[in-house]
Amino acid sequence: MKKVHFLLILLVLWGNATFSATLADAVKYIDNEQYTRAKNALFSLMKASPTASEPLYYLGKVYLQLENTDSAFFYFNKSVSADTKFALGQVGLGATHYLKGDKMAAKSQFDQAIAISKNKNAEVLACIAEVYLEAKDMKELTNVLTLLDRAIYLNNTMPEYFILRGDAYVLKQDGSKAVEDYHEASRLNPKLAKAYIKEGKLYLRTRNFEEALRFYDKGIEVNPDYSPAFREKGELYAKMRKYPLALESYEKYMKLSDNDDDTKFRYASFLFMTQDYKDSKALINQLFAKGFSNKIGYRLLGYSDYELGDSLSSVSNLELFFKQTDSSKYIPSDFLYYGRALVKTGKAADGIKNLSKAFAMDSTSNYELLLEMAEISNTKLKDYSLTIYYYEKASKKFKPRFNDLYNLGRAYYFEKRYADADTTFGTIIANYPKYPYGYTWKANTKSALDPDSKNGLAKPYFEKVVELFGSETTKYKSDLMKSHSYLGAYYQLVAKDNVKAGENWKKLLLIDPENKQAKDALLLLNQGKK
Repeated sequence: MKKVHFLLILLVLWGNATFSATLADAVKYIDNEQYTRAKNALFSLMKASPTASEPLYYLGKVYLQLENTDSAFFYFNKSVSADTKFALGQVGLGATHYLKGDKMAAKSQFDQAIAISKNKNAEVLACIAEVYLEAKDMKELTNVLTLLDRAIYLNNTMPEYFILRGDAYVLKQDGSKAVEDYHEASRLNPKLAKAYIKEGKLYLRTRNFEEALRFYDKGIEVNPDYSPAFREKGELYAKMRKYPLALESYEKYMKLSDNDDDTKFRYASFLFMTQDYKDSKALINQLFAKGFSNKIGYRLLGYSDYELGDSLSSVSNLELFFKQTDSSKYIPSDFLYYGRALVKTGKAADGIKNLSKAFAMDSTSNYELLLEMAEISNTKLKDYSLTIYYYEKASKKFKPRFNDLYNLGRAYYFEKRYADADTTFGTIIANYPKYPYGYTWKANTKSALDPDSKNGLAKPYFEKVVELFGSETTKYKSDLMKSHSYLGAYYQLVAKDNVKAGENWKKLLLIDPENKQAKDALLLLNQGKK
């Protein structure tokens, strides 16, 4: 899981104050992304109280945070085995099922947890809502709000519940209500840095970086030991392309965290974010060499390889990532990088398929992919039908640029959709009158519509090419050659104007002295004079 809110519970367990204090410390370590310390504390509790479900449950949450679902399931299952009525353990098992893609099994476990707790345990309800929130499951958003409303009704003194409900309102695109809940969380616990970070991230969504930074700094001010605040601040600076400040913030995060292999791996992810692909790759390979295991590492290696220009290694690492990772963990950029790497290695058809997957997963922010896929279809695959499909789809979102119109018009032409080609090249002429290509291709299209040139449909457009660009014979050589060739033939064979025909054939020979068509045509004209 990416970032999980860990909910402090009222720890009154058998009157054991030491147990309660140690468990509270462990939960705090988890929230502070100090996972090694959390594990050490929880293993210590397990040793002291082998039958206690709570340490087992929180160990499961640690392993969920570290994206080790197998270990998470093991400890959640042990927590339930220790106490079959331990509802949070059922929630943990449901979370594991959900992350593995089995939503039916997850719901069954969640329903069981609610039944065991008789729908009166606020933390159970909040933890179920948290699973859906972390996955940004829009289909469950109404259910999430119902669960959190009930949790707050049962216990309105827990700031974490308000933060979770604020997150739900963010998903619902209701920033005002999200802010209200974040403010309530801050009122309940003025030292809760997370509430300020959450409000700052609202501004980040609108790219108001300075205001986001102000809230991040406020969070650090109220709790300078809250390490995730420095991670978030580092990521914000990275988005602002202030990479030295980003690294400075992330180094503070590292110092406050455990600085173990898991933290170093997160640092490698951060190095990638700051576009330090070489060092990110080196650190991941170093961790892998010493036995560290994290499937996401192959994702980062694949991404970095592509950015460093090694598309073959990118394909290889991303295929390892896909093979070892549950499909529920795939994100749009996985298919984006994989598709682009495949195109670079000469597998354009496979590349398009994967780029299409990336677009399907996130069509809102990835709309420009349509233009990229259109370009690949046009230049790599020479699949003009597919080129048309992507350009037409993109035109609903973007105003076509010159190259888009040019490629689309040519695709229409090659697909023999001459009416559409004619309209498209007309648009180019209207918007880009200083380029010859609109005139040349409109003339080509008119020639296709008038194959024997009897109506002279192409004539005015080829004449326009000569008029506007006739003096630039080097730059526009092919366009001028085609224009004089058409006009020479038209005047000689259709208009029977040998003077103008001769003028065009001679101009063609000035551009291309060995042009056989022009030489043969002039020979015929000269023979006709005798």
